[in-house]
Amino acid sequence: INELDNTSDADFLIVPGGSCEDAGNHSHLHSLIQRINERNGLLAAICNGVLILASAGVLKNKSCTHTAYLKYAPLPEFKELLDIAAKLFSGSFYVDEDVVVSDNIITAKPYASVKFADVVLKALSL
Repeated sequence: INELDNTSDADFLIVPGGSCEDAGNHSHLHSLIQRINERNGLLAAICNGVLILASAGVLKNKSCTHTAYLKYAPLPEFKELLDIAAKLFSGSFYVDEDVVVSDNIITAKPYASVKFADVVLKALSL
């Protein structure tokens, strides 16, 4: 991840899902996300990747979607993660849709990968 310092000219970033324990606390990744956001570049995230955007602070005053709710993660072992996620998403506006576009940010639930890809490609004019 230290190689992220060499991507200062990036116009967009797509953050995949999966385990995000280490990446959510990585200052280089947060800096890259914040730089792209400051330039109004495209930031897109799906599944747990949305937590990375939230931990970088770019979802404040933005609409977004995610699955950090009991109805999506009902098992007791997820309670601690959901408490942390609630703090990270504080200041953002949750929309219970598969894919949400809010200015330069696209967020998606994990099961919406095809729709997410379509929206990202259109945003990139591809």
